Parts: sequence; C-alpha cells; structure tokens
Amino acid sequence: MAAPAPVKPETARPEAGMRLHLDVYRNSEPTGLIAAFRLRPDGELVATVDEIRALGLAAPPGLEGEIAPRSLPGVDYRYDEPGQRLFVVADARAVLPTVISFNTTPARQAPARDAGMLVNYSLSASAADDGVRGVSSVTGAFDARVFGRFGLAENALVVAATSGGRSQAVRLDTRWTYDDVDRALSWRAGDLISGGLAWTRPLRLGGVQFRRDFGTRPDIVTIPTPVLSATAAVPSMLEVAMGPSVLMLRRVPAGPVEVTDLPIQGRGEARLVLRDAFGAEQVVSASYFASPQLLRAGLADFSFEAGFARRGFGLRSADYDDRLLVSATGRYGLSDNLTLQAHSEAGGKVVALGGGLVRRFGALGTASAAAAASRRSGAEGALFNVAFESRVSRYALAGQVQRTVGDYRDVAAETATRGLPGLLDGGRQPRTLVQATASGPLELAVFERWGGLPTLAVTYALRDPWGGPRYEILNGSVSYILRNGWNLQAAAFISRAQRRERGVFLAVSAPLGSARTASAGLDQSRGRSSAFAEVRQQESIEPGGVGWRLRADRGRRSGVAAEAAYRGEVVRVAGRVSQYGGTREAEVRAEGSVVWLDGPLASGSRIDGAFAAVDVGVPGVGVRHQNRLVARSDADGRALVTNLDAYSANLLAIETTDLPLSALASVTRISVSPPYGSGVRAAFRVTPAPRQGMVWLRLPSGAAPPAGARARFDAGPFDRVVGYDGQVFVEDAAAVRDIQVELGAGALCIATLTATDPETFHGAILECR
Repeated sequence: MAAPAPVKPETARPEAGMRLHLDVYRNSEPTGLIAAFRLRPDGELVATVDEIRALGLAAPPGLEGEIAPRSLPGVDYRYDEPGQRLFVVADARAVLPTVISFNTTPARQAPARDAGMLVNYSLSASAADDGVRGVSSVTGAFDARVFGRFGLAENALVVAATSGGRSQAVRLDTRWTYDDVDRALSWRAGDLISGGLAWTRPLRLGGVQFRRDFGTRPDIVTIPTPVLSATAAVPSMLEVAMGPSVLMLRRVPAGPVEVTDLPIQGRGEARLVLRDAFGAEQVVSASYFASPQLLRAGLADFSFEAGFARRGFGLRSADYDDRLLVSATGRYGLSDNLTLQAHSEAGGKVVALGGGLVRRFGALGTASAAAAASRRSGAEGALFNVAFESRVSRYALAGQVQRTVGDYRDVAAETATRGLPGLLDGGRQPRTLVQATASGPLELAVFERWGGLPTLAVTYALRDPWGGPRYEILNGSVSYILRNGWNLQAAAFISRAQRRERGVFLAVSAPLGSARTASAGLDQSRGRSSAFAEVRQQESIEPGGVGWRLRADRGRRSGVAAEAAYRGEVVRVAGRVSQYGGTREAEVRAEGSVVWLDGPLASGSRIDGAFAAVDVGVPGVGVRHQNRLVARSDADGRALVTNLDAYSANLLAIETTDLPLSALASVTRISVSPPYGSGVRAAFRVTPAPRQGMVWLRLPSGAAPPAGARARFDAGPFDRVVGYDGQVFVEDAAAVRDIQVELGAGALCIATLTATDPETFHGAILECR
C-alpha cells in the first residue's frame, strides 16, 4: 500500500478580518515579541510566513503569504482575547532551533572606500669607523599608496647614497589590488606572490592574480568547528564548556538547541549540558582538533596567477624572466574532516601537476599526503609528501617527510637557474626533506614549587639536496617562568654537514617593573664562548612612548651598544651607537607618514595597515580605539588612528572629559570599517555649545513685566513664560534676536538681544518697549 501523502500546511486565503497585535508566549515562556495576526471570520488566526518563523516556528520552505499556525504539524494555540495574548504550544519538531554562535567578530560593516593618498617614510643616516677608514650613508625607504573606489595602488622603493659618491634607487613592489568583499575575492596586478600549499614553492611574479581572500571577511569561520545540538523538552539552563572552562550559562526555551563556532584551539573536548528545573541533565560532547590546513565543508580557497618571475628582489628594480608562467592552486572542504588540494604550474620548459588531501582523525590530529609530477624537455620526475600534526595529552607533535625522484622540477627551479647561475642543485627541490617537532610541558611536580611547568621543545631537520652536502640538525630548548616573573632559558643543538658542530645557550631574564627587563646569557658554539648582559625598556605604542636598550657583549664579539626610541604624535625617532672591536657605529632614524584624505595634509606614525583620519574639531582631545587611547587631536582638531582591523568594525571614541565647556559633541562614538591598506574619514562633529543664560526684562517704567506673561523668541510661538522679576531663560543666545512679551489687551513689548554680547549676556537687564 502506498504511503499517504504528507499534509501540507494550510495557506490562508486573503479574506477580510480583524488585524491584531498579540503578545506571544511559546510553551508557556514569554518570547518578548509582539506579532501581527489577522482574525478570520471563521475565528482562525493567520499570520505571514515570515512572522511565523520570527516566532521560532518551523514553517516549511516554499510557502508564501499568510499561514494558519494550527495547520503546522505539532502546533496549537490559545487566544487570550481580554489580555491580547497568544499562547502557542509546539512540540520539538515544530520549533526552529535556538542557534548560539561563539563567533565574536563584530557585526559585518560594509567597508568605506574613501579616496586618499598615503606616503610612509623611513629616513636614516649612519656612520661607521674601524680606525682605518670611515663610511657614512643616508637611506630613505618610501611606501606610497593611492586608494579609493577603484581599489588600492601601491609603490615602494629604497634610495641610498654613501660617502664614496655611490647612490642607488631600487624599486621594490608596484601593485594594484581590488577586493570584492561580498564574495571574498581579490584581483591583483603588478608585483605579487603566487599562491601555494605546504608542498609547493610560491614565486614572486610580475603579472596578474585572481584569488579567494577570506581576510576580507573576518566574519567567516574557515576552519571546521564542532556543532553541539540537543533538544530541551522544557525550558532549561544551558551550559557550554571546553575542557574545565565553562564558556556560557544561559536559559533556553523548550526546543532544539545548536551551539556553533566554538573558539577551538589545539585538541580537546567540547560539552553541552541541558539542565531542567528538576536537575535532570542531558549531556552532549564532541572531541575536536583545530588545524588551519582544514576547510569547513563546502568552502573553497583558490588562487590563479599568470606573469613573469621576479629575480633579484631588493637588489634590482626590474629584473623579470622573459618566460610566461601560469599557476593555479585550490583547496576544497569536502567535509569537516577532509580537505582536498590541487596545484598546477607551467613555465619555460616545465609543466608540473599535483594533488593532495588533509584528513582529520577526530581529536587525534590530522594527516596529509600529496603527490606531484613534472616534465621538462622529456625528463620526468615526481614529488611525494606526507605530514602529520597531533596533540597527545598536553604535547604537540608535528612532522613531514618529502621526497623527490627522477628529474622533478618546478617553476621555481626553472627560473632560479637564470637568476642565480652556479647553484649546485640547480634550484631544485631537495632529494629528501625531513622535519619533526615536539613540544609540551615537563610535568614534574618539583617545578611547581617555584612556578608553572617548564616548556620543552625538540626539533629535527634533515635536508639532502641534489647537489651539495647533506645537512642535519637536532635542537632542544626549555623555558621556565618562575612565579616572580623570572624566565630561565636553555638550548642546545647538534648539526652535521661537512663537519659536526654543537652548541649550548643559557639565559636568564628578570622583570624590573612593568616595562623594563634585565637579561644575561652564555653561548658556547664552534669552540668559542661568549656572554652578554642587557637592560631594556619596552617602547609603548601610545604617543609619548619611550624605549631604550643597553647591551654589553664579551667573547667572540666584544663591545657595547645603546639604543633609544621615542614615539611622538607625528613621527617616531630612534638612535643607536655601538663599539665592537675597533669599529664604532652610529645611526639615527625617523619614520612616519603623510596622509591626504579629504582635507589638509596630516602627519602621523607609520601606517602599515588600515587607518582612520579623525576630525574631532577641537585640539587636545584624546581618541580611543577599542577603548585604548591611541591618538590626540592636533591644533587643527585632527588625528590619525593607525593599526585598525581591515574589513572589521572598529569602534572609535573621543575623550569627552577633554572637551572644553564651550564645546558640544553630538557624536562621541563612531564605528568605521576601512579596506586593507586604506583609510576612512571619521568626523565627530564637535561644535561650540549654545550660549545659555537668564536675562531680566524691564518696562520703560522700570517695572518688570507681570510674572506668568506669555513670551516668544522672534516670530516663534508664544511658548515661553516670564518668571518672577521679569526673568526669561534663553537656550541659545546666538539664535535669538528679539524677545516679545504679551502685556494684555493686545499690547506687546519687545526686548532686543542682539546688542548683548552672547559670551556675557547672562544676567543682562534688557529694556522691553
């Protein structure tokens, strides 16, 4: 027998009926919502599908118009006409889940694409003298940007001149970028770095690039996170915990509950507990392992490039290979536990293609495998890579093994042979590459007597190139922080290449207050010993911050050095002097920025990312970013706020206590969202406060107008009242010219305020004639 067809919810006909706005309760719990309903002639209540879903009821997809709640499976209600309330009874299948997200990224805010220009500069002068000859030089590094609705154009160069008469200018990067924030896409043209994976080698190119850029969407969580779900039969208390830490306690209504976007790190277990009024508990748990190599199910990450390899970056301005290169890289989250990888590239005589996968094994960790093949002038080769990442108890483990066979070549090797002739291995990937790391606490109770547990880290690396010596190194380090803030460090290594080497390093540091630190250490390697002692003060990032360092070395390189830096409102200056052996050196440096953004030129500290040009309107007012003081308005009432989070909502606020009594701020907090590398305007619209005060009116006879007489300002309504002794309160002296008073029988008297100085009008006696 065929199964009966499912009953579809009844969609109401648009019949006439009474419109109602009802206070809705769901399963005896107030929703806090007032919903719009229509009472049909047959006594049935109906509402729009959107209204039904807003009440947390699961209306099937595809419905439009109005719907009768009782037609939904598992839903009934009682209409309280005198109280204008609606009591809805719905079982679990009829209720939308209560979704609780731990994504703490501020609500998405469309980035402002204000037009402007920016130049970062770093100017330095240095001198050195070894007793035989002296050398001096001046250097300028400049980073220029133009931004607006078209995107971001950048150009960076370095100019240097020495006392020997030599000078050089080297262009670094020239690039245009446009980000499509809605689709998390980015277009670039100019100097760029190609995309890649853990087993590929990115290249500097001069060309074009089209790629996914999740950096433009901080609201998107890209790594898989556990989703905890349960169903509360009655209103219950929800507890969300990760390990021993309780992240949330809150009351939830009856129905399904989902917890998403948990802030996971490393390895652990997440737990959801629903506890009703009688103490009955429902526990749901899920183990997790966080890895940036994994993508959430359904997410895709990709990059496409075409261009010409850049050679001699930092040394030559325009040295590009003349062979066109193309590459494509992609990742796709097939599931929360499996991410697929692919990469292809071609250029010159080389074609290479490869693929891989990353698999998560619950809370144990991840393992990955990849393989690639290449062909160059008929010669073929292959690359194989396997890697793992895991946490066992409190210990982190990671490692990879990579092997090439045959004549495996990638585009990096193809271009390196021209850019750096004479390479022993021809720029090829090594024959064998092995890397392994392990880190974690030394869980010995004796250490807990003086502080926490020491942290131990061990690393091993092996590189066996196709040409040149094989290289191995084993390194171990331990760090121990005592309760009083002292930090003890020790490290040792053994390496083997053409000869075996070993070394040991010991150091201790102690805090001297909140920002100062003293440290000393010993180093023994290559058969020679050295020691150092140092005292430093950490430089504050706030205006007025001062930092300095004093250091003395003895041993292989004996000498002393001193450094100091000051961070001003518009420039950071730093200096350094040293003497090691017979060589004396000195350097002074100044760095900052010059900005144009819809107004006069402004100066400030160096701007590496996004920024805001703030117009306070009043000098000397502090500006806060995320509740931290970062700038103060200059004599023109302007300030630059740097280091903003690109594509995120940044809260800026002014210190209202810094405003003079004569100023009025209609806005004291502004949220801005700048694109990367660009700036936005933020105007707080501080204006002079209106001049308020009391005036005394006198008739020509010298008497005061009668108390209670109606008055008005200029041609406005008679909505003012004269007080005792002729007193009239004026809210804004600059906006009032005349005060008119009714004296009865149609008679008026007029007092003129314009002759009185608005700054001193309070207490003035005005004749009303």
